[in-house]
Amino acid sequence: MNIDGMKGLIFRSPLGQEFGQLRSLHGQLPQELQNSPLRAFAQDESGNYFVVMDGAVGFWDHETSQVQELASSQATFIAGLVEPSPTTLRHGQVKSAWVSPELANLVKGNLAGKP
Repeated sequence: MNIDGMKGLIFRSPLGQEFGQLRSLHGQLPQELQNSPLRAFAQDESGNYFVVMDGAVGFWDHETSQVQELASSQATFIAGLVEPSPTTLRHGQVKSAWVSPELANLVKGNLAGKP
């Protein structure tokens, strides 16, 4: 499945559960998907994959290696793609956040006036 025009969208199920944002595949697929009838066509920001399986579209969870069927057809999947809802945070709502060490060093260097 070609994801041109779908990048950045999420899949919202009829029950309102959200999956995504769709991104192009990068790097090597996990071993479980390499030797599988599942055909990965996109991934999300957390390392999960969108897969085609017997005409249906599923969501492969990288933590459990389980597949959840999202849509019975590619057309139904495409119809369920939407822009992600904006997130609004209130002051004090975020207690902590993880920042990659590489990004932290980059920001510290830029704040110190280093290129």
